[in-house]
Amino acid sequence: MAIGPEHEPSSRQPILFNRLMCTLQNRLHESDLSPLSVAGELGISTRTVHYAFARAGTTFVQRLMELRLGRARDLLRNVRLYDLPVTEVAARCGFADPSHFARRFRRRFGQSPVQFRTATIQAKH
Repeated sequence: MAIGPEHEPSSRQPILFNRLMCTLQNRLHESDLSPLSVAGELGISTRTVHYAFARAGTTFVQRLMELRLGRARDLLRNVRLYDLPVTEVAARCGFADPSHFARRFRRRFGQSPVQFRTATIQAKH
């Protein structure tokens, strides 16, 4: 019988979570990023991926969305990228559907990506 992730030494759990987070950060631009693909890259089971996030009090999807929206916020704040279309920002952050991106961004930051960009750029001048 296989021993589950709950039997993994607790000293290795933060290391695994850090590896998972680095993988998400490096691949968040992939719109089809999934626990299965991350597990395959790291040579672990999908169940282990889910357990690692659960132990950290979150989920794969929650953490991925947090990273994607954070990256989008950074791109929209960048004055040098002002002419980059919002649809391209969405794509660079792993959102296949720009309207889904806009809804998530508004829910997280309280304004649309365009409003956020405009307010941020005006505040810098």
